[in-house]
Amino acid sequence: MSGRGRQPGQRSRGAVQSEADVQSAAIAWKSEPFSSFDAFPVLSQAKSAYQWLSGDEAGARLTWERCKVYGPVVSQVCSAAEYFSGLTNEAAERQRAFVDNLGRSWIAAAESLPITAPFLASAHYCAGDR
Repeated sequence: MSGRGRQPGQRSRGAVQSEADVQSAAIAWKSEPFSSFDAFPVLSQAKSAYQWLSGDEAGARLTWERCKVYGPVVSQVCSAAEYFSGLTNEAAERQRAFVDNLGRSWIAAAESLPITAPFLASAHYCAGDR
C-alpha cells in the first residue's frame, strides 16, 4: 500500500463497530487489495496486534484472515485443516487465492527488476498494453 491513510478494512479511531462489521471482515479479503505485510506471518501478527490494541477489531480480524489465505505456511496449514475437516470447497478456494496471489507477486517482482523489466515492458507494448 502507499502508506497514506488507512489500510483497507480499517476504521478510524473511535468508530463503533457492529457485529455485522466484524463478521464481514472475515470474507472481505476476497474483494479488497491488501498490504504485503499481511502475507508474512510475523509481520501480520504484529500488524493485527497493533490494530486490535488501537481498537480496530475488524481490521485485526481482516489482517488475520488475509494471513490465513496469503501467508505461505499459514495458508497451507489452514487449507489442510479445512480439507481434512471435510470443507473441501473452502480448502480449494484458499488454494486458488494463494496461487493467484503468488502469481501476481512473481509478475510484480519480475516487472520491478532492472534486468527483466525492459523485456516485459516491450512485451506489454507489443501486446497493446500501453
